[in-house]
Amino acid sequence: MKLEFALRLERLIERLLTSKLSELNTPESFDSVKVNIYPSEYGLYCHITYLMNRPFSRVESDFFNNLDYKPFIRRVMGDILNGGISSNQSTIKHYETVKDWYEKQKEEFK
Repeated sequence: MKLEFALRLERLIERLLTSKLSELNTPESFDSVKVNIYPSEYGLYCHITYLMNRPFSRVESDFFNNLDYKPFIRRVMGDILNGGISSNQSTIKHYETVKDWYEKQKEEFK
């Protein structure tokens, strides 16, 4: 798989999740969704990060942990993401410190 295709998949999943989240009563500190897709030893892996404007409470974290997003993504994407799908929440500030790790993983596409 080419990096360009993975980047398009990331944007597509971000838009789909953003649309689904707009139908819900998301926590006030929620900002946006960031998706990173990269090759792993198990296949193509998808990591979803729910970005928060500020430090968040356990209740806010539980909101995202209880979302049933995997079946939805698998229905839309089929078996493309055969390496797994995971998610977490992060403040924007913290995500900025770790996003280089995702970029390094994507170098395996080249």
